[in-house]
This record gives sequence, C-alpha cells and structure tokens, in this order.
Amino acid sequence: SCKATQILNVQFSVGLENESKEITIKMYPNPTFGILNIETDDVRIINSRIYSLDGRVIQGSTFDGTLNTEGLTSGVYVLELCDKYGKGLVRKLFMKQ
Repeated sequence: SCKATQILNVQFSVGLENESKEITIKMYPNPTFGILNIETDDVRIINSRIYSLDGRVIQGSTFDGTLNTEGLTSGVYVLELCDKYGKGLVRKLFMKQ
C-alpha cells in the first residue's frame, strides 16, 4: 500500500516588528484510516482543532503529536494547530478514508 508524507512550510507574522518564523509540519499517513501523526519542532503548538470544509469545528484536543480520526466520517477536513492563546498558527487539509 502507498503512504503519502507531506511537508508544509508556512510563514506568518508575529509581534509588532513584523518578524517571520517558518513552521514545518509533517503529517502522515494522509489519507488516514485512524491515527494521523503530526511532527513539528514548533513548541508554541499546544492545541489542535479539526474543521469540516464548511467551517464547523468537529473536534478539538491538546496537541500530542497524534490525532485520532476514527470517529470521523470519510471526507476532507482542515486541521488547525494553535498556540496557548487559541491563535491558529497553521492549517492543513487531510483526508479521512
């Protein structure tokens, strides 16, 4: 079976000095049947949220490097990784099969 690994580089602005910091995440397997693994070195990420494509929050949890998608129906979702203030730092599409 084929397993896809995706690396996403995102730049965002922080503070008043308009500094940029790149966030790299690695998500696999995508599409997933159950557990989605998420790797990042960004220590600010502490929460995750899953959204449907119409913008409804489906699930939220503390970020621990894995995401259990077993309760989701098959489809495409948006994963948002957030800091301790609830600010979304990165968003990424994933597919549940």
